[in-house]
Amino acid sequence: MAEAKTTKTAKPVKQPVRKPVEAAAAKDEAVFDDAVATTGGLLEASGTQAPELFRTIAETSANQAREAYARVKTAAEDVTDVMEETFENTRDGVLEAQHKALDVARDNTEATFDFAKKLLAVTSLSDAVQLQTGFVRERFEAYIDYTKGIHAAATKLVEDASEPAKTAVARTLNEVKAA
Repeated sequence: MAEAKTTKTAKPVKQPVRKPVEAAAAKDEAVFDDAVATTGGLLEASGTQAPELFRTIAETSANQAREAYARVKTAAEDVTDVMEETFENTRDGVLEAQHKALDVARDNTEATFDFAKKLLAVTSLSDAVQLQTGFVRERFEAYIDYTKGIHAAATKLVEDASEPAKTAVARTLNEVKAA
């Protein structure tokens, strides 16, 4: 069997997925800050009329909301990173499988043409049957090698695609245990 030659193409530039997420987060943060400023302005306008307890509760709530928003924003960015890495790994694995399939198709075509050339040179029926038997055996062995290669590539694809999610889950569990 001819040695498989796999050619790889250059990786395309990643789509800027993070930019729309960051822009939306910045817009949401600005709206939130405006709301906090407006609420704070109302509290200051009422001056001593507003009970100190109410002011403390409002400030605490605003701080807690700001912290929760920051955690949600960070989590959204982390998920975006995991998704980008997963899609990149999946794309690479699919490209590898496509290259292997093209290599096998090329090998099969070359083997078939070689067989046809040899078959035209045969002088007896027994030689033709022997040639055909050898060709079928060779192609069957090549098919077994191909299925093993595709199985290995598919296994690697699944492992590579799931690795970013596994890492993110493990990191989150460690953070929860530490908290």
